[in-house]
Amino acid sequence: MLVDHGTGRIGDLHEQRAGSIYIHAVTQLEISSTEVRQLIAMGRDPRFLMPDSVRKLILDTHCYSKTRTP
Repeated sequence: MLVDHGTGRIGDLHEQRAGSIYIHAVTQLEISSTEVRQLIAMGRDPRFLMPDSVRKLILDTHCYSKTRTP
């Protein structure tokens, strides 16, 4: 089972030849596209809600703007 091979210590990956999986705890965010569109419409930056590459694409293409600029 996966849980039998998990470790929360990254050093274990360097100390063992194989068989360990690093388990990294993350905080799940509940994000909807509707909320992102509303945030952008209010002139706020969605920086911490998505990867930089996705944010850049949304801002560069104005895909969530009410009026799209080419």
